[in-house]
Amino acid sequence: MDHRTDMILRGVVSAIAILGFMLITFAIIENNSEPIEKFQVVDKYKNCNVVRYTDPSNQWHYLLHCGL
Repeated sequence: MDHRTDMILRGVVSAIAILGFMLITFAIIENNSEPIEKFQVVDKYKNCNVVRYTDPSNQWHYLLHCGL
């Protein structure tokens, strides 16, 4: 193998290693984001729970949940 081929091979291997590191780092960061709680009990009314629902557009909707 001559010097030019060796340098090209090292460049390709280095680029693949850097790209792989960046993809793995991105995957780890994305998986560690905290999930949004869509339903949360915020109060009580008589014998029912007041539940706040957060929809995908981050708007709140309130419901009464009277358990079984």
